[in-house]
Amino acid sequence: MRRTLALAVFAAVGIGLALLTAPSGRTRRPMIHGPRAFTVTPDAVRRVEVDLGSRRVVAERVPEGWRVDASTASPALREALDALVQELAGLRAVDAFRASGDLAALGLAPPEGTIALTTARGTQRLALGALNAAGSTFYARREGHGRVLQLGVYLMEIVRRVVTARDAAASSARAYWPEIG
Repeated sequence: MRRTLALAVFAAVGIGLALLTAPSGRTRRPMIHGPRAFTVTPDAVRRVEVDLGSRRVVAERVPEGWRVDASTASPALREALDALVQELAGLRAVDAFRASGDLAALGLAPPEGTIALTTARGTQRLALGALNAAGSTFYARREGHGRVLQLGVYLMEIVRRVVTARDAAASSARAYWPEIG
């Protein structure tokens, strides 16, 4: 009987501790740190401009999706643009710092590329720089802000997906209408 009573008390204490340390009814989101690269919501973006060296994509949001080069974007390009806008709207920097030296060392003077998002409130531009020494992030700087951001390289894969989808759509258009290219 004593053993049963001791086991019951031990079980009650265990259940009480479990209830005290259990998360509350609401779910906890992971802690997200770092400044935002853009202060937009995905639905507010009306225009996307991507410049990577000699490659440029300018897309306008229309009711059907996106318009690029005066024609409706292909499904692959539409998906790539939607993914880019989603990523940019929630993008946070891995690190941020005030640049005290030469921005050319970071690939930001002149920038290696730019991304501009236009909403009803205006246009926000992000200059894209070089990879860091480890190759895990790249440097970026928002127009009008003093800090340099370090952003994850995953963003560049999404940007390249947009540019590649745009190039594929343009080359298929030239195949149908060779006089355009």
